[in-house]
Amino acid sequence: MGAERIRMPSYTPRPLNQEAANSDPHREYIGDGVYVTFDSFHLVLTTENGIQITNEIFIEPQVWLNLTEYVKKQIDRRKTEIDGTGLAG
Repeated sequence: MGAERIRMPSYTPRPLNQEAANSDPHREYIGDGVYVTFDSFHLVLTTENGIQITNEIFIEPQVWLNLTEYVKKQIDRRKTEIDGTGLAG
């Protein structure tokens, strides 16, 4: 018996509704082709090529908290590595 291959679902890019995107007061370009908006529950990250949305990530509140904690730890670790002044706690 050989190992079975697991097929990952493919992502089909969806057309970019430029009019809707431009009218979203929360949508903001954050760099490297990435936009962020808020849908009343998720932070929504998208990558776009001007014609279509190529990727979407919906970040729930707890995931956002986990991500910000991760960033804080990385900043503290870097400060400690550089000058020994990492933040306690």
